[in-house]
Amino acid sequence: MNKKLAGLIAIVIGLAVTNAVAQITNVSLTGTSYSQNFDTMTTSATSTLPIGWGFTATGTTSGGNPANPTTATTVTSQDAGTSGAGVITSVSAGGNYLYVNGVLATGTDKANRHT
Repeated sequence: MNKKLAGLIAIVIGLAVTNAVAQITNVSLTGTSYSQNFDTMTTSATSTLPIGWGFTATGTTSGGNPANPTTATTVTSQDAGTSGAGVITSVSAGGNYLYVNGVLATGTDKANRHT
């Protein structure tokens, strides 16, 4: 099992074990990979992640504590495209990104990552 999948499984399991305040959707992982379509997220620096997804980071203030997934950050802090206006560059700020393939304002293929 690769490290990305192991980390994803840990996050999903951790998010599934939470208190009654949060609504979590259990994800059934079968096989060796899992994919999520983030294309329905709004194009905004403060886009909300789909239910059950969150950013966690050790040693930073940009995400929750991986040991306590209920503290996961569920909103992006930056957005960028791969071309045109709003393109990410080497001087772009770090953060929890909504990436858009193409021009930020019009692209429809989206992904998330902490950069």
